This record gives sequence, C-alpha cells and structure tokens, in this order.
Amino acid sequence: MVDIEHLQFGLETFGDIVANEDGSLQTAAASIRQIVREGKLADDLGIDVFGVGEHHRPDYSVSSPETVLAAISAVTKQVKLATAVTVLSSDDPVRVYERFATLDALPWMHCPMGEHKSCWAGVHLLNPSRYLAMI
Repeated sequence: MVDIEHLQFGLETFGDIVANEDGSLQTAAASIRQIVREGKLADDLGIDVFGVGEHHRPDYSVSSPETVLAAISAVTKQVKLATAVTVLSSDDPVRVYERFATLDALPWMHCPMGEHKSCWAGVHLLNPSRYLAMI
C-alpha cells in the first residue's frame, strides 16, 4: 500500500537535445543551461525531487550529472537533487561514490545516487557503504 502522507513528486531529465523554433538542433551547452533553469523552476514550484541522468549519446547533453547537479544546487533552495542514472560500467564505482559524496556534503544538498545496469535496465538505488568497504 502506498503511504500518501510521504509521497513525493519528482521530475528527471537526460538533457534531450531538442529542436529550436527554426528547426535547428539546440546545442548541448544550451540544453544544459535549460536544465539548470528547469531545476530552478522545479524548486520554485515546490517539486520534491529533480533528477539528472547520465547518457553518452549525441542526442543527450548530460554525460556528467554531478556537474549539472552542482550548477542546479547553486540556484535552488529546497528541491532534493538526485541522479536519475549513473552508468557504472563506464566509470570507477569508488570515484562515482566520491563525487556524489562531495555533492552530498554541501549543506543545502541531498543527492542520492542511481545505478543503471545496462542501456535499457531500470534504475536501482546504490548502497554507498558497499563501496566504502573497497577503499
């Protein structure tokens, strides 16, 4: 049964590269700046969680969600920021943990990590203590 007293509403993005009004494709830089504006808007509207996912394809702008989340954290006050996907198969899990732990250390942030097991698998929460044992 869903506990509606603790239900949260969230949004997520991978930074889809979209078309401008003239039909040309937006640049990755413009897409990332738009994501920061969307994170600010989510905060202003009282959205509970705003997630940014990692993707390594030319039609997505975010390959480093922790960098984008840090930029969003500079312009938000209360929205919980999170990774929508972290691709561990292309990174060192310990370094991923360290980068997100650094973000989480900021007094205004809470940044839980997400794991994506393959390009089509679902998102799974990571247990950071699993990786601390490796250090």
